[in-house]
Amino acid sequence: MADDDDDDDGDGDGDDDDDDDDDDDDDDGGGGDDDEIGRSKAWYGSDRDYTYYELLTRVSDIIREKNPNMVAGKKKWFVMKLPQVLRISTKKTSFANFSEICRSLYKEPKHVLASLLADLGTVVQSMSPETLLQKNTRLFLQCETCGPCCSVTSIKSGFQAVTSKRAAI
Repeated sequence: MADDDDDDDGDGDGDDDDDDDDDDDDDDGGGGDDDEIGRSKAWYGSDRDYTYYELLTRVSDIIREKNPNMVAGKKKWFVMKLPQVLRISTKKTSFANFSEICRSLYKEPKHVLASLLADLGTVVQSMSPETLLQKNTRLFLQCETCGPCCSVTSIKSGFQAVTSKRAAI
């Protein structure tokens, strides 16, 4: 019966089930599961505060899992088609592929048109595109061909976000 006294846990298998001296402890303090670079995923099975680097690694790993096409490292370049501007008469031009460009930009044609017209300022008297935008006490548009100067009003059209609550239907 002296052999049974060596077994401290009383299960009769002969080994001492003390885990203090076992060397097969795989816990690295982070909860296991090393990734391909060798960093441990510290967020598994832990309630401790995480470092900035661990949280950044976690977010980047999630992004890589959800978007595998971004992992390749290739940047997408967006090449917009050139606008085809045609002369209709001596004073009018036409934007031939306007709707195609709006579709490629994923924008509504009304919004693109309002932005385009706001950017292409002309003097009302001469309708000349040769204008300078000058800042004095307020913004003035001065025509280079005929010389008059007119004040520029603020843009009233364009994108306006709806910020008020809508009525329940």
